[in-house]
Amino acid sequence: MTQTKEIGFIDKTLQGFKKICGEIKIDTLEHDFSPRFVEHFIKAVLGYQGNEYLFEREKTDVTLLDENKRRVVVIETKRPKENLNSEKWQTQAGKYADSSTVFVGLTNGYR
Repeated sequence: MTQTKEIGFIDKTLQGFKKICGEIKIDTLEHDFSPRFVEHFIKAVLGYQGNEYLFEREKTDVTLLDENKRRVVVIETKRPKENLNSEKWQTQAGKYADSSTVFVGLTNGYR
């Protein structure tokens, strides 16, 4: 009998971001990065599929929905060269939260 070792969340996350980093460069455009983020992290790591996530809803790049279709996570994506410490990006991401939002994310693929 062959035993398969289930990969843990941290390892899945690291693998997902390794794939993303292998496909983007510092000058990659945001609209080229965002689908890779969804494919390698939202779907592969978090397990969201089909209508459990949305692209570009009210200018939030990725929105994750719960079973009641509430916006529980909003994620703003930026070009890899963008400095995420910039207050303007953090403020922008925070503006997308509503009463059902639990988490707000901001990523450029490297952070």
